[in-house]
Amino acid sequence: MLSSMRNNRKILSIVLWAVIIAFVSTIFVVWGIGSRENQASFVARVGDSSIGYEEYRNFYDNTVQQLRGVLGDAYDEYAKNQNMDSLVIGELVDRRLLLAEAVRLGIPATDFEVIEAIKIVPAFQDEKGRFDSGRYVQVLNYNRQTPTVFEASVRDDILINKLQNLIRNAQYAVSDTALMNEYNYRGTMAQISYFSVPVSRFIPGEAPSEEALAAYYELNKNSYRVPAKIKLKYVSFDENAFHPDNVSVDPKEVESYYAEHISSYTVPESVVIRNMAVPVSDWNDEKAVNAAKAKIDEALAFLKKPGADFIAAVKKYSDPSASSGDGLVGRIYRGQLQPDFEAAVFASEQGKFTDALKTDYGYHIVKVEEKTPGKVYTLDEKKAEITDALKKNKLKAAFRNHVLAVYKDILKAGNITAYMDAAPESGLKVVSTPLFSENEAALPVFLSRPDALRDIFSLGKTELSQLTEDGSVTYLFEVEEKIPSKIPALDEVKAQVTEAYNIEEGGKAGIAGVEKALAADGFAKAAGSFKAAVSKSGEFKRSEPEDAFAGEPGLINSVFSSKPGDTLKTAYLIGDKIYAVKVDSIIPPSADGFESEKEAIASYIRTIKAEEALASYIDSLRSRTKVEINPAFLNDGGAN
Repeated sequence: MLSSMRNNRKILSIVLWAVIIAFVSTIFVVWGIGSRENQASFVARVGDSSIGYEEYRNFYDNTVQQLRGVLGDAYDEYAKNQNMDSLVIGELVDRRLLLAEAVRLGIPATDFEVIEAIKIVPAFQDEKGRFDSGRYVQVLNYNRQTPTVFEASVRDDILINKLQNLIRNAQYAVSDTALMNEYNYRGTMAQISYFSVPVSRFIPGEAPSEEALAAYYELNKNSYRVPAKIKLKYVSFDENAFHPDNVSVDPKEVESYYAEHISSYTVPESVVIRNMAVPVSDWNDEKAVNAAKAKIDEALAFLKKPGADFIAAVKKYSDPSASSGDGLVGRIYRGQLQPDFEAAVFASEQGKFTDALKTDYGYHIVKVEEKTPGKVYTLDEKKAEITDALKKNKLKAAFRNHVLAVYKDILKAGNITAYMDAAPESGLKVVSTPLFSENEAALPVFLSRPDALRDIFSLGKTELSQLTEDGSVTYLFEVEEKIPSKIPALDEVKAQVTEAYNIEEGGKAGIAGVEKALAADGFAKAAGSFKAAVSKSGEFKRSEPEDAFAGEPGLINSVFSSKPGDTLKTAYLIGDKIYAVKVDSIIPPSADGFESEKEAIASYIRTIKAEEALASYIDSLRSRTKVEINPAFLNDGGAN
């Protein structure tokens, strides 16, 4: 299990957990869901709650965007080998399960935590990275969300993240055996000898039979498919070029907004603290509790001595997993800590430390480095900011209404072509694209909105798309021409099919021939029989093989599973050559380096164990909860 997760750790962490969007970083405007929503009123049911199509659609698009950001050009190949619809539905189901469990366990999410989470969302910040309450309301209104609904979703995300962290953080212990095994796995090096034989040597001289080509074509004909192509005409609306004259903000609107959002202009009292902690793993274990209490009392006595240094005490008494080397936690706002613990911390004077405090974790001594009183910004202090935000919001709403009005007129006419014939004085500029396939993305908007491109390719000739937003510009597309995807007849691609068939057959014959020679004559004689030069690699680790073998994990695993002097029984087709390999040496790492790498390895194993524990916990929740995926949604093909 550990090794399989090691090999897939990057993708696993991205797909299963990192795509959990803790807070909104990009908000897609949904101008209309379309027929898919009518066909699938819900995507899945988890216990008593339902996952709707719009939630699924937005989560799918965010998942794709985040994966593209991490994988770059490799995303398309990755997506081909994944069922993205099932992956996204599974993630949404897991989130519902975790949320219900967090609520059942009584995990808190305070109003202050919600506010702080919202403040760090880039979409709600001004050009200087500061939270802009006006922009916050503006963005939510533009996306047809209310602060109440959005803040509830943020609270849900906080609960989910807290539960996940509780599960992950419980996986701290790592055995010495596991550490050493991982150290050896990482550090062992190998050196090999190898020779290669071109596939071309094994390709039959005679042309393949028509029957063989036809059979090969039938098995592989989808690889010759010509993608659908489409030509679009479109109109665009730029919000930055929209300047109505009748937008103003009444002072009473500013007062009302300030009163409704007073919490956004309230900064609670805060402290900057250092923490010394002695954990108690089991409060029912009297011996462990007494030992922890004795240690924290010893630390307190140390601190009460004249000239005692708190950082020195942290290094001497505090558990390393509970605090940084100097114990610095950073700024804490009132409302973030357990009530009794928080009361003692905030009651302490600046520069002083508390008595020993007890929490669920264990015992603590906290030093208050800095105290900052709370503040409520007045209306006068925020009036200009709110006025500007409300005006921007009104401008955005006016732009939206303008776009929707034109959109309705175009819909009444039937399409862009008919509308322009009926209203040439409209001033709209109509642009046409060349023919392009879905993987070509003829316009920049399709790079950021792959969902829009996918939906457009499902339309027929002369049909209209939904409104598609990209930054400040909103697009409306009409399909001007469409050439459907097709699989060409064998005669049209015969030369390509023949070449591919010969390479495949040559590869099969080459592997069989090289393996037969190795079994009969051994490595050196086999190389001689093929008149192949033997090359010798440098010493390499599993994670750093020579370039020629980098894409062959099976070969590398076989090398490190062998003994010096062994010849691999299997030959490998890499590119256009057949490779044979002999293991010259296997060199374990020096024990001297273990201590210097021990902590990094322990951290890595904890991460793996944490994800395994989280996956196991979710499996347990699934086994106890009724989960139903809508058959109509699945039959309709998910998001594709």
